[in-house]
Amino acid sequence: MQTLTLEVTDRNFEQVVLHSLRPVTLLFGADWSGSTCIMQTIIAEHADELDEIVTCARIDFARHAPVAARFGVTSVPTILIFSAGHVTDMIVGMVSYSELTDRIQTALKRED
Repeated sequence: MQTLTLEVTDRNFEQVVLHSLRPVTLLFGADWSGSTCIMQTIIAEHADELDEIVTCARIDFARHAPVAARFGVTSVPTILIFSAGHVTDMIVGMVSYSELTDRIQTALKRED
């Protein structure tokens, strides 16, 4: 299983997320949050399976607060699914692997 190595920041957010040619699953998290660690593992499994279709990335909630505020993210973990530069889904809190799969698949169908 790969880890989420794509780290999004204030500086690269526009390029990595909003200008991406494919959907992006972006985890807003914090190193101190156990729930973030669990969701990061679940998203990493998706990164392995959907590597050619979806970009899976992470952003530090506290260090990049302006990005979080821009999208109304107020707690961790929160996952935003972007397609064509727009938020297509927001998941607040922990969800199962199967629920995350369903939500990503729904976002991909919207792209077609």
